[in-house]
Amino acid sequence: MEPIIFKMRLPLEDFVRVSKHLSWRLVFQPMRLVIYGIALVFMAFQAISADDLLPFLIVIGVLSGILVYILIRVPMSLRKKYEGNFRSQEELEFHMDVRTCRITGQTFHLDLPWDKVIKVEKWKDYYLLFITKYQAHAVRTTALGPGQEQAMIVLLDLVKPGWR
Repeated sequence: MEPIIFKMRLPLEDFVRVSKHLSWRLVFQPMRLVIYGIALVFMAFQAISADDLLPFLIVIGVLSGILVYILIRVPMSLRKKYEGNFRSQEELEFHMDVRTCRITGQTFHLDLPWDKVIKVEKWKDYYLLFITKYQAHAVRTTALGPGQEQAMIVLLDLVKPGWR
């Protein structure tokens, strides 16, 4: 099988979108959502049974503050992280074959054996190659040349059976 070689740069908008997606995976795991929901139901029940809505209004205020923080502060923080980290702005060269996924930037070189990629996920316009549960290398589908996306799917089927 021929190796798949391509270059890509992750622009700021893509960096923010992928980082948010990975962060949401961490924050909104199903078990955490169940715990948050049970806690909210318990607090609401306590507020209603005490005939005092002040604790419930405080909880709503705190949740609103958290939502504003997530919608405004997190994107600002990610932009600052992107601009302050030269590595996230580098042009990357990917060289994928049946043994490894080699990622080379201007300041680093990574030979990633496929058995170290714990999961591959197709998300919107990206393939995410997870190296930990919440860390992934993003491959933008538009960076792939003609026929390379199909070749990459065949390669992933070969090295990571059942990835889809």
